[in-house]
Amino acid sequence: KLRMAPGWKKSDISWRGSMWSIPPRLRIWMPKLKPEELEKAGLPPTMNAVKAKWINTKEKAGREAKKAGLRQDEIVVAVDGRPLPQTSQQFNLYVKLNFKPGDQLPLTVWRNGKRVKLEIPLFE
Repeated sequence: KLRMAPGWKKSDISWRGSMWSIPPRLRIWMPKLKPEELEKAGLPPTMNAVKAKWINTKEKAGREAKKAGLRQDEIVVAVDGRPLPQTSQQFNLYVKLNFKPGDQLPLTVWRNGKRVKLEIPLFE
């Protein structure tokens, strides 16, 4: 047996290229919004948010995200009821460290000037 310190797996590996092969895979490209994009959407320019720029509907995870209500070019403002991490890579890392295939990912999107909650099913 190997004893590990509490929280040992909560390190930032978002910079690693191999991170993208770790499940669950969202199959959504979500770049971080710039301050001017946030202001244009009616959000504070200092907020962390990403845009669902491309949903890969050739993969089941992408199709199911779309089916769950996520729209292309939609702004994601929260995950699991919390503000988003600093970068889109850290957002993906948060998902990989805290959820597993079969879970529902609670996302909050900014739609028509209002927050809308979605539950996105996660897959391998």
